[in-house]
Amino acid sequence: MEIVGDSLNGYLMKIDTNGNLVWYKYTQNFIRSGGVNISALCIAPDGNIIVGDSLNGYLMKIDTNGNLVWYKYTQNFIRSGGVNISALCIAPDGNIIVGDSLNGYLMKIDTNGNLVWYKYTQNFIRSGGVNISALCIAPDGNIIVGDSLNGYLMKIDTNGNLVWYKYTQNFIRSGGVNISALCIAPDGNIIVGDSLNGYLMKIDTNGNLVWYKYTQNFIRSGSVNISALCISKN
Repeated sequence: MEIVGDSLNGYLMKIDTNGNLVWYKYTQNFIRSGGVNISALCIAPDGNIIVGDSLNGYLMKIDTNGNLVWYKYTQNFIRSGGVNISALCIAPDGNIIVGDSLNGYLMKIDTNGNLVWYKYTQNFIRSGGVNISALCIAPDGNIIVGDSLNGYLMKIDTNGNLVWYKYTQNFIRSGGVNISALCIAPDGNIIVGDSLNGYLMKIDTNGNLVWYKYTQNFIRSGSVNISALCISKN
């Protein structure tokens, strides 16, 4: 089964393996006010669907039949500013990691929708801002955070403490880096995609550059802005 999220009107769909609709839900019906633009999805350990909203920062848990389990207005979890959920992943303990592209908030939410902790990731860096655009979990259970504003890459432990951060623009010869996608390679290293100039990087678990490629060199004409990554089986 495939779960499909819509960023325009907030429709959530379940599609079977033959491409047939199982159900769809208009998620704006689940909330009290405002709209929903689905920007991120993940599956909880209990099989329920976690839905993130980039318009007002709603976080929802939906069961496999499309029924609302709970929803949270994540702006209530922070002291100031807004939240636009841009990325989600599940921590090894089953809790939900939430990334915000508006102010760089990183949150850990338990399976009942309660806040465990949140961090203002701009406090982790020396200068500039952070817009969290991508998240993944490293083999050691730590959280890898990618920033689309200045190209910061961070490793955060399960308690929300900074392990390291890197300014990935220092790894390249010219131009800038806006991190748009992350994934973990089979060897445990971090693969980083850039939506500004099409750089692709491999970073080790200590934050050191293994290699980078200017993917525009791989094509005949035009430019490349990397928007998504995954690992193939061969």
